[in-house]
Amino acid sequence: ADSPALKRRYFFGTNAPFDARERFQQSVKAWCDELCLRLDEAGIEYEQTLVWGRHLEGSLSSAIQGEGDAWLILINAHSHMTQQYRAIVRHSRVPTLVLYGKPWGTRISLVAAVDPVHEHDVPRVKDVRIVEWAKFLAGKLRGNVMILHSCFVPAYLASYRNKIESHHRENIRDFVEENDFERLAHSVIAGDPAVTLRQYVLKNHTDVLAMGSVARGFLDRDVIGSTTENMLADAPCDLLLVSDQH
Repeated sequence: ADSPALKRRYFFGTNAPFDARERFQQSVKAWCDELCLRLDEAGIEYEQTLVWGRHLEGSLSSAIQGEGDAWLILINAHSHMTQQYRAIVRHSRVPTLVLYGKPWGTRISLVAAVDPVHEHDVPRVKDVRIVEWAKFLAGKLRGNVMILHSCFVPAYLASYRNKIESHHRENIRDFVEENDFERLAHSVIAGDPAVTLRQYVLKNHTDVLAMGSVARGFLDRDVIGSTTENMLADAPCDLLLVSDQH
């Protein structure tokens, strides 16, 4: 009801656009009231703010500013990630948990997908944050975490496959030891991450896949990574998307 055409009522009666907006807002408020009732029954403290408008990511950024890791954004995407939701993922400095309505197991299983070998993340800041947030969520939900790395070897380097995969396994071991993650299971799988991560998640009935939200590298700061984009388009499970920004 905010577009110029609708405001000028080209296709509707005098009050039709405003009535439709009012009905929609009332339905959203009713849904929020039901959610708040359940939170009250569970004894969970919360604050509720309803924001109306197109640029939700801007409103969230203003609310979150200065809060840092005290925030976790939840998106109830069902089976469709809208462009507005993607904008939130792209620009958010705090983790985003995208829920697709898939049932979780009795004991929550989380996979932290990391790439400590990536040339644009030598300090491994993003990977540490991915694992730390997966651990945080697992602790709250009494689940377990697996650190997983997918090693992709292009066809033209096939003759060096064993050496490359050995190098990746060594880097994962170093990453685990350097960051005191020895208590967590870790593994290296071979293949394109967009394919192998999906296969692993489905085969092992993973409930939440934690991964980076944007592409690595300074120039790509606000571009969703290709593997993440692939998962958002057809998620095999719920996603915990983590930025390397504080």
